[in-house]
Amino acid sequence: MSWVRFFFGPAWRRYVTITVLVVVGLLLALRLFAVTPMARSFVVNQIESANSSEQSIEIEGLRGDMLGRFSVDRITLADAEGIWLSIDDLDLAWAPLALISGEMRVKALDVREINMRRQPSFQPSDRETQSTFMDRYRLEALQVDRVIFANGIVGPAQAYTLSGTLDATNSMGVAVLNLQPIVAVGDPPRVCPRRCGE
Repeated sequence: MSWVRFFFGPAWRRYVTITVLVVVGLLLALRLFAVTPMARSFVVNQIESANSSEQSIEIEGLRGDMLGRFSVDRITLADAEGIWLSIDDLDLAWAPLALISGEMRVKALDVREINMRRQPSFQPSDRETQSTFMDRYRLEALQVDRVIFANGIVGPAQAYTLSGTLDATNSMGVAVLNLQPIVAVGDPPRVCPRRCGE
């Protein structure tokens, strides 16, 4: 009898119930899809398809839940001269539901090694910067076991550990970073809290 009243009752009740069921079904399907190899392949293809003629990015070994916690074996950034930056063993946990309120929230970002081999070569671009619907960016915990600067980037070759947090909007933000030398070689890197030279 209750199902009869549902189907022949007020139209708004049927529409609301059906809409809720459809949304829940789509969210469940998305949740299940996020842990599949197809989802990981889709993410990699989308990122790598954004490569330009000046800069390119390559992702290797993407695993885990795209809507929760995932890891990447290696990320490389390259220009016309080759690879200038590599990131090894990245592990990231984020909160995708925060996107609803316009916030990119990363709960934890752990990296074994970031290796900056040289300074990249950037060509001036005439393309306008695309706007984003994101209003806030939060990184609650950053930990990098080893940050390597090759010789000539910030002086002699140097290696550091890095930890910190970030809370920023499109116009301002607060970053708390702790950079500790692993091997003290030469002068420390030049870190400018504002624009260098001020």
